[in-house]
Amino acid sequence: MKALKTISLLTIGVAALTLTAADFLYFHYDGEVIKKLPAENAERIVMTTDKNLKVVDANDNALYTVLAEDVDSITFLAPMPQADLLNVVFKEDGTAEDVSPMKFPVERGGTATTEWDAAFNCYAAKIEGNTWASSNVANQFYRIDYTNNTAFKNALADGHTLEVLFKPSYTGTIKNGEAKIFSSHEAGGTGIMIKSIADGSAYGAEALNSLTFLPNVSKTTTSTWQAWASSGFVPESDVYYHIIGVWDKNAKKAMIYVNGELMKEVSIDGSNYVPAKTGATKFCIGGDPCPVTSTKPTGVQNGVNGTIVLARIYDDPLNAEQAERLYQAVEKGIVKTQPMVENVSLLENVQVKGGASYPVYGTGFEDGDVIKIDSDANGWELPATANGTEGVKVTLPSNVKGGEYIVSLKRGDRTQKLGTVNFTLVNNFDVKSQIVSHRGYWAKPGASENSRAALQNAIDLKTYGAETDIWLTKDNVLVINHNSTIGGVSIQNSNYEDLKDIKLSNGETLPTFADFLEILKGSDHCKLIIETKTHSTEARTIEAAKAAAEAVKAAGLEDKVVYIAFNYATCKALAIAYPNADVQFLCDKTAEVRTPAQLYQDGKISVAYKTTILNANPTFIEDAHKLGLKVNTWTISTSAEIGNWINKGADIITSDTPVIGMKYLDYYNSNK
Repeated sequence: MKALKTISLLTIGVAALTLTAADFLYFHYDGEVIKKLPAENAERIVMTTDKNLKVVDANDNALYTVLAEDVDSITFLAPMPQADLLNVVFKEDGTAEDVSPMKFPVERGGTATTEWDAAFNCYAAKIEGNTWASSNVANQFYRIDYTNNTAFKNALADGHTLEVLFKPSYTGTIKNGEAKIFSSHEAGGTGIMIKSIADGSAYGAEALNSLTFLPNVSKTTTSTWQAWASSGFVPESDVYYHIIGVWDKNAKKAMIYVNGELMKEVSIDGSNYVPAKTGATKFCIGGDPCPVTSTKPTGVQNGVNGTIVLARIYDDPLNAEQAERLYQAVEKGIVKTQPMVENVSLLENVQVKGGASYPVYGTGFEDGDVIKIDSDANGWELPATANGTEGVKVTLPSNVKGGEYIVSLKRGDRTQKLGTVNFTLVNNFDVKSQIVSHRGYWAKPGASENSRAALQNAIDLKTYGAETDIWLTKDNVLVINHNSTIGGVSIQNSNYEDLKDIKLSNGETLPTFADFLEILKGSDHCKLIIETKTHSTEARTIEAAKAAAEAVKAAGLEDKVVYIAFNYATCKALAIAYPNADVQFLCDKTAEVRTPAQLYQDGKISVAYKTTILNANPTFIEDAHKLGLKVNTWTISTSAEIGNWINKGADIITSDTPVIGMKYLDYYNSNK
C-alpha cells in the first residue's frame, strides 16, 4: 500500500507509478474502498495540475479519474495466481483440455456437453444426466487420472488450493445427500462438495447441504475427515458460485471462500494428507472418482448437475488477497447472472384452494414484484405483497387448479425462476399433521444434536415435540445421547461420574434426562419424544425405558411425553405397565414390521415407521387411524417430502429441518 504523501511528486506525464498488466488497484479513503479498478490496460498513475489523480493507458487515455483529496491510499494487489497443477478449459466440441504445466489428458464421461457462456466469454461444461448425489453412479463428468504423477501427488500433500465456478441445476429443494462438484475424495483426498445433513451435523446450521471444502488431513495416515470447511451456504439452482478451498499445511487450517468472501476457517489437528484410495486417484468434475464396481460402472459417484465454467488446482495455499483476485476475474459475470432474490424456499407438495394466501420465502423482494405460476395448461401473474421479513405472499386465484407449476419472479424485464411446485386442489384445509424436531432443533447456531439448547430451540419454535435419545449408565443414571459412546467412552458401561464432564460440540456438558425434564416443565405445548436406545440386553433396555417413565411420572409430566423404541418388547412392556402412555414402535426393517392391527392388539401401540416402510405398505396410515392409532414417520428433511407426508395424513413428521415443516403448518392454519 502506498499513501498519497509518498507519491506527491507525481505530475502530468511522469510515470512514477508504472503498472503491470496483472495489477489490480484499490482506492481507499478513511478505511473504505471507494473504487476497485482492474488495471489490464493501465500503464501508470499520474497527478494532474488541478490535483486530480488519473489512471491512464499507454495512449494517455484516462481509465479512471478522482480528486486526490478523496483518496488517502492505494492498494496494489499481487499478480493473478496461476493454476500450476490443473487448469481445465472446456472446448466447443464438448471436450476439455488441461492448460496447466501438468498437461493432463482430460477424459469426457458419458454425454457431457459444452455450451458458450456469454456471462464469462468461454465454453462451459453442461452436466445434466446425473442423479443428484447418488451414491451409486454418475454418468456425466470430466476426469483426469493422476495415478502415475508423483509430482502432482506430492504437491497436494504439501498444501493446495482448489477453485471451481459452478451453477447447480436441480428442481425443488436440494436433495439431502453428498454431491461432489470437483473432487478426489474416495477414502481420502480432497475436494469441493455439497455436504449432506448427516455429514458433521455437530456443525449446526453449516451442516445443511452447504458448499464445503474437505481435505482429508490427519495426525496419522488414517482418514479422519475432520477438516469440514463448511460455508453454511446452501446453493440455489441456476445461480453461479465461485468457490475456493484452501488447505494450509503449515498453519494447519482449511478455508472456504464463496464469491470472494471467507465463509469458514477451521483448525486441523495434524498435517498429514491422506490420499484417495488405490483405484480412485483421479480428479473429477461433476462427481467423485471411485473404483469401478457392478453398481458403479463409470467409476464415478455422488454426481451433480449444472454448469461448470472452470476447475483449477494450485500448488500453494492461496491467501485471502489471492482468493479475492480470483473472484474479481469472474465477478462481472457473476453479477450479471445474480438472482434478484436469494435464500428462496417454496412449499412444494402443497394443498391449494382459491383465495388462499400462498407464501414465497426469500430475501431481496421489492415493491411491485410479480410472482408467475405457470404450467403448460395454466398460468397466472400475481402481485406480491410483503410477508413480514420472510418474503412475500400471493393470493391464489379462484380458478387455481392442481398440477405441477414453475414459480418465477417477474421484475420489470427480468425473470428469475424460483422453483417447481406441485399443487393439490382441495375445498378445505383439514391438516392434522404435527412436526417433531429430530434430536431437538439443533440446526441453529449455539446448538448441537441432543443438547439442552436444541430442546429449548424446539420449544421456542413451537414444534409439537422434540425427539431425544436416552441411555442408562452403569450406575443407573439416564443421560441424553444418540450414539452408544461419547468421546470414545461407552455410556452403558460407565458410571455417570466418568461421563458428566464430557462436552458436546456446542460446549455443553453431557445432558441428563433430569435436565431435559426440567426444561420441559417450562413449555406449555412441546412434548418430549423419548427414544430408549437398544442396550446390550433386552432386559436392560426395558429397565431404561421404565426408569424414564418413572422419572416422568415423578415430575408430573405424563401428558408431555411420548415413548418410542426399536425394541418391540420394550414397547409392549411400557404399554402394559403404563396403559395411558403414548407408546410408538420404531421400525425401519421389513422383517420386523407389525401391522396396525397387531400393534393395537399388543397394547394400542402407535406406528413410528420409516418412510420406506410406509411407502411399501400404503394402507397402514388409514388402517392405523381406523384403530385410533397415530402414525409417526421419519426422518424427513426436504420441503417436497414434508409436504408429501402431510398430504398422506401422517400425524407426526419427525424432521431435521423443523422450520420447513412449521412453514407448512402456518400456511394451512392461516388459510382455514
